This record gives sequence, C-alpha cells and structure tokens, in this order.
Amino acid sequence: MIQIPQLLKDILYKRNIKIEEEIIKFLYPSLNDLTEPSVVKTIEIATREIIKAIENKDKIFIYGDGDIDGIGGVFLIIKFLKDKNVEFNYYLTHRLEDYEIEETFVNYLLKEKYKLLILIDCGISSYKFLKRCADENIKIIVIDHHQTDIEKLPESHIYIHPFFSSKDIDFSATGLSFKLFQNLTSNYSNFTFNSYISIAGLATLSENVDLTGDNRIFVKEMLKDLRNSTINGLNLIVSKYLRENKIESEDIKKIINPKLNSPGRFGKPEISLNLLLEENEKEIEKLLKEIEILDRKRYQVTKKTMKAIENKKSFESRFIILDDFPESLCGIIASRLVERYNLPFLIMSRKDNIVKGSGRSPEKFNLYENMKKIKNKFLSFGGHKNAIGFKFHIEKKDEIEEYWKDLRVFEVKEKYYDALLGIENIKPEIFEYLELLKPYGKGNPAPIFLSKNVIIKKIKKGEKNKFWAAKGDVIFECETDLLKELEEGEKTIFYTPEFEKKDGYYKIYLKIKNFK
Repeated sequence: MIQIPQLLKDILYKRNIKIEEEIIKFLYPSLNDLTEPSVVKTIEIATREIIKAIENKDKIFIYGDGDIDGIGGVFLIIKFLKDKNVEFNYYLTHRLEDYEIEETFVNYLLKEKYKLLILIDCGISSYKFLKRCADENIKIIVIDHHQTDIEKLPESHIYIHPFFSSKDIDFSATGLSFKLFQNLTSNYSNFTFNSYISIAGLATLSENVDLTGDNRIFVKEMLKDLRNSTINGLNLIVSKYLRENKIESEDIKKIINPKLNSPGRFGKPEISLNLLLEENEKEIEKLLKEIEILDRKRYQVTKKTMKAIENKKSFESRFIILDDFPESLCGIIASRLVERYNLPFLIMSRKDNIVKGSGRSPEKFNLYENMKKIKNKFLSFGGHKNAIGFKFHIEKKDEIEEYWKDLRVFEVKEKYYDALLGIENIKPEIFEYLELLKPYGKGNPAPIFLSKNVIIKKIKKGEKNKFWAAKGDVIFECETDLLKELEEGEKTIFYTPEFEKKDGYYKIYLKIKNFK
C-alpha cells in the first residue's frame, strides 16, 4: 500500500482531490489512467469518417496552425495516414497571415478533388469558409479548442472541441488530436499511440490548459520518455539543449517549445514539422540549424523590443502599437509582459492602416470574453480565455483603446495558501513530496504555504527583491516579484519553497507570493 505524506493530502484536499484512489492516480499517473477517447462525443463519428475516406481512397487535406499546438496535431494525423498509404496533402498557417481561413481556399479543394478536410488548431471561427465547404459538399473535421459561437457552425461538419465532451475537459488542439489518434489506432493492431505521447505533452505545455487528468499524463509521460523518443528530431533537439539527466516541464516551456515555434514566427512552420517527421539524422541536423538561426533572431528581436516597450509612455496603458514590427512576435511580447507584471497586455503591429496584434492575460482575467464585447470593431478576432488574436483598421484605434482603458483590471495576489508550513519545518524530504505534485501550471499551481512570525530583512541596501527570512535558528534567502514593496520586520508570509543544485550542493530558497 502506498503511504501518502499528510502534507500532500492537505494540499490535494484543498484542490478537491480527497479520495485515496484519486490521490494515488494524481501522484502516480500512468497510461492506463487515460480517459477513453469517447470523452469527446464526436471522436467516434470523426474516426468513422476517416476510416471511410481511407477505404474509398479519398484524398484528404490537413490544414493546421503553425505553432507547436497545430504542428503537433498535424504530425499525429500525418503519421497515421502515412501508415495507411493514404493520398494526402497539408498546409501550415504562419503568423504573417490573417486568423481566418479564406473562402477562396475552397476553390483549390474543389479543383484538386479533396473529399475530406481536417482542420487543426484553427478554423472554428471561419464561419464563411465552413459554410462554403458545406454548400460544396466538402466534409470537414475541425479539431480546435478556441472559443466560438456554436450556433454559427454548419451542422454538416464534425467538431472535435471541448464543447462537445461528456465532461468538463480542457485540451489543447494536439491533445484533442491525440484522443482522435488514440481512437484511430485502436482500430488497427499494428499501430500504437504510446510512442507519440511526447507530442501531446509538448503541445499541452505550450497552451494555457489545465495540467490535470489526461493533460497531466501527457506531460508526465513525455518528461519520463523524452530522451528515448521514437521521434528522431525530438531526440536530437533534446540531447543538444537539455544536458541535465532530469528534464523539467520548465525546460520544455522555456527552451524546447520556443525553438519549435520560432520558424512559424517567420513564416516557415514546415521546418519544425519536418524536424519531427524526418528520420535521416543528417537531414534532421540541417533542419535544426535552420531552427537555431530563426530562434536566435526571435530572441534578439524580443529582447530589444521588451526593453523599448518598458521605456514607452504608453506602457502603463498596456495598449501598445509598434510600427512595422513582426506581428508574429506580438504574442511572445504580450506573454512575457503578463509573466512579469501579472496584468493583461495588448501588443500590436501597424502596417499602413492595418493593425494586427495579440493579447494575453493572467488566469484570473477573462480576456476573450471582455474583448468579445466589441468584436464588431475588429476585422478579425479569435482566441480563448487568456489569449486573443485580432486585426482592425486604424480608424477604430481610439474606440478600442478607450474601451480597453475603461476595463476594470487589477493585479490579483490573493492571500491563499495550500497548507501551514513554518519555515523552521522545511526539510530536504519535502522536495521529494513536492516533486510528486509536478508538473505545475494552470489547474495545478505550485503549492503556497503559510508561515507566521517570520523576520524579514533586506540582504543588501538598494536590492529590491532579495531578502533574508528567519525564524528561530533557521534562515533562508528569499525573493519576491510583488509590485508592492516587502518591508523589513515580522511578517506572516505566503511562500513556495524552491531548491537549486549548484556544484553538487543543494540550495533552498523561498519565493514569497504575498505577506501581511
């Protein structure tokens, strides 16, 4: 029988995981715990449609977004169709295009006699395109997790979307594609889905989805198996950039995914897809060099722009328009600013009279629903709760900016904690317990503890964010990114303990989330 430390029970109880069996599944998830694909009601219908197309030798077209979430889904469907010798073609969008699929693309599908179109991580709000395909008798399977007006969707198509699930789920587009892939492969004894779960893990960490249930399994399995992946391109990129034996989810989010997303930022997403599909090591090395060049460019532009933005007069409004800036990088800049300031930002690029941009927001602020209220002012608009993409004519700028300024937005720093843990009781084994809670993210944040009567002192005058935290004979270095200043004196602190390994030694420090 597995013994669960009381500290973990206390944390999970607060997160509504209370039954012993649920606790064990959460702490020790396995592939056997994956939900049945039928959790999304439309997956069985989509499976039958694809199998019918295979049997009829129909041509299939796959159309996906050019970030890792779209690329991951396209990769899974291509791997399956290749194994079945199906005639197919594909296209990846890139961040230099509009957000909706043009109606004129229907003409190409008709000309080339494609009977089935699979859209991945895009298309759910391309209502005119969907209707035209319905009118022309082109069947579409839409695999998407972005928000949409369901009543506008033509009934003749198949929608694999969290809206059509039998319970509350929060999958990325690749996560949804993986559930379809899981169901498709169950119909063929020579094909298993296990070898490709790393792709679902990568995409899950790239999207703002709950790290619970299947998503948690995707990521845990990926972190465990990534160095032995059957995908040669992943093996090479991981071995080159992640030297340490243990791979953390933060390594994927900050090192691997940005590199795989960089080609799409500059209009070449097929480079990353080819890296995953290619089996020849020399070809993989060439592709990786191309990715490195684009990623270096992305890094340099991002760093320079962040510095320039923080010096702008418009910075405080968080409504920032940059002239002739690559709109493909607006989302990255917005995300970085949200991480740093815990407030929503709109970052835009203007070219002539057209403004394109991206918005990002902290978890507590529903950016999509707030901006959807003025959807009629945009030429195109889409996204989900904490991320949007949009385009508008410059003449609408003042109206949109005025609405943005009037939104009630504030930094949310709740005095919430998962469990009581005096800093004098922090022992090395606590980190072994906390390791079982990872990966952290939406739906499963890093635990916050409360400790009373802690003496706070600045480490060095003029150093804003670094302090000593002492209680009794125990003293730890601590840091905070709070906007309000942490003053010296006796405090109750809300904190997360962290440790880092350096030169063979472990250093424990505290991240202070709040205080009183």
